[in-house]
Amino acid sequence: MTLLRFQSFDQTAFETVTTWFEDDMLRDALSLPTRQWFDYVTTTPQVWAWMAYEEDAPIGFVQLDESGDEGHIAFAVNPVLRQAGNGTRMLNAVARLPEVSKLSRLVAYVEPWNVASQRCLLKAGFTRRSESLDEDGMMVFERAVSVG
Repeated sequence: MTLLRFQSFDQTAFETVTTWFEDDMLRDALSLPTRQWFDYVTTTPQVWAWMAYEEDAPIGFVQLDESGDEGHIAFAVNPVLRQAGNGTRMLNAVARLPEVSKLSRLVAYVEPWNVASQRCLLKAGFTRRSESLDEDGMMVFERAVSVG
């Protein structure tokens, strides 16, 4: 198993990820990427989006929005590569990126029905922030950012 390579989101990544939204589960979990979203993640300070690659194969993408000392993340795994540990690998690797190292923790919001994402986050060292849902009906997971 090779290390994942993260590349800043670009037009090619945008076009690739857009095709993943033909998958019902992904479409239910995240909003379809739009040109407005692309502009937001590629031009807004303290917001990053990366495509994760294993060799030349796109594994998934991660968006991180910095908020104080927290990084709020959204992520998706290439639908044809699910159930193989790729989401966990991607989340563990993104926690080591330079943009993330200055944060104290990562936070993810997940729909209660999305058991696959919940399991992925738990395997990547996240824990539930509270047993209650947040004001938007989402489960909130967090993980300390490892130093070093």
